[in-house]
Amino acid sequence: MASMSKTLPISHPPATGPWFTRRRSDGGYDIRRNDALVARMAPHGGADADLADAELIASAPDLLDSLEALIAFEDAAGNLPQSQELMKLRSRILHRARSVVARAHARWAKSAQGEKQAQI
Repeated sequence: MASMSKTLPISHPPATGPWFTRRRSDGGYDIRRNDALVARMAPHGGADADLADAELIASAPDLLDSLEALIAFEDAAGNLPQSQELMKLRSRILHRARSVVARAHARWAKSAQGEKQAQI
């Protein structure tokens, strides 16, 4: 696993996405939303690990949105009768949360594979 990255917050970053990564000439990454700089990450763990870390940071709005939706649903669901519509909504929210988590895991797995190949 890569070492912890240092990010330099520019200001209060916009919580909405999508955020994306852009590699700088020094090997570090900028995390951006449209043309706005959200965070700057210095190179720290090798190219593959740095990219995986930057992409994980860039997935923050999706992670936050999914968790907020799940929390809001669970808060509301406790007060509602269990209906088929409610169960479909729960299924969509959980699918979205699982999808975001799977993408984050895939990015880390790709980084770990790159690190293994670099050591050979």
